[in-house]
Amino acid sequence: MSATSTEAPIGKTRAAERRSLWSDESGATMVLGVFMAAMAVGVLYYLHGVANVVIHRERMQDAADSAAFMAAVVEARAMNILAILNMIMAAFAVVGAAMQIAADIIAGAAVAAGLVCLGCGPWCAYCCEACYHAALHAEEAIDAYDTADDVQDVMEDLIAVVHGIAVAVREGAPIAAELRVIEYGTSEYSPTTYLGILWPVLDGVAAEEDDSNWPCDERVRTPAHILGALASAVEAHWSEFWAGSVLVTPFITRTMRARHYCGDDQDNFQQVEEGAWLGESRFQLQAYMLGDPSFRFTRQGVQVASWGRDETNLSDSLEFANNVSFAQSEYYFEDEDGMEREEWLWHCQWRARMRRYRIGDALPSGLGSVAGALDTVSGLVAH
Repeated sequence: MSATSTEAPIGKTRAAERRSLWSDESGATMVLGVFMAAMAVGVLYYLHGVANVVIHRERMQDAADSAAFMAAVVEARAMNILAILNMIMAAFAVVGAAMQIAADIIAGAAVAAGLVCLGCGPWCAYCCEACYHAALHAEEAIDAYDTADDVQDVMEDLIAVVHGIAVAVREGAPIAAELRVIEYGTSEYSPTTYLGILWPVLDGVAAEEDDSNWPCDERVRTPAHILGALASAVEAHWSEFWAGSVLVTPFITRTMRARHYCGDDQDNFQQVEEGAWLGESRFQLQAYMLGDPSFRFTRQGVQVASWGRDETNLSDSLEFANNVSFAQSEYYFEDEDGMEREEWLWHCQWRARMRRYRIGDALPSGLGSVAGALDTVSGLVAH
């Protein structure tokens, strides 16, 4: 008697398994969840990238603003130092001119007394007394001129030293400003930035040699007149001839004595450049900062989350703008009293401030399209 088999045929079983696999709906939510999780990861990477863009942009702009302002501060301080050096040179010139004026006063007294002495005789005892004063004042004048020449030589040497310092400050300030901008780019704001550039590059401050007589006429002549009169009172004995010479002689010689330190042959003092006016580009500086891209990790994460199919993203479009920042500043003379232009380098009132500008103005005219694009970026991200 044969046994009845309870097992289904092998072919029939496999067909049933295939039908069951195609009709089985369990686990569908898990598959959908995997796709949603990948999408969520991509969104998170996008958000992370946008946050990095904002933070990096702000730090880049802070670096450019700080560098530009510091460069303007350096050059404003240089202008103030030049003003101080002008005053020091003027003080030396006053001393040198005063000693010459003192000698002129004593010589004038000797001449006046000598003219009166010409009438000496029994008929004019006063005239004979004048001969005494003439001889004494003549001797004092010789000594006074010797002293004045020695003092003038010393003052000229001192002025030459101070003038050399003024030239060093005038030409060295832009170097110091450039180094400060580089320092901000390479260390102060590193690793966000790796390079800072100041424009114009190594262009001296807006000062030059003053070949006019204005400093001597306005800053030297009157103080030298007063000091010279006092010095002559110390070097000469009192007489009515000396008193008369004090009232007359300085007005005759003081301009000549003061201008000895000015003019084409001297060029000791510094002045603001001819044709340079406050608010113009000559007083303005631009700082540019270059930074390291900080979004490659974000891009890689987005590409992983989208199985490598994301070729462009927000970080790509903002990377250029986010790794270049720029700012403009200027140094200026804080004029509250309506001073003449010649006065600008005789007062320590130079200050620094920030300016907003069109970056396209700093580029060559041939790069018009680039300038326009950068102007658009500047309007969006510069502050």
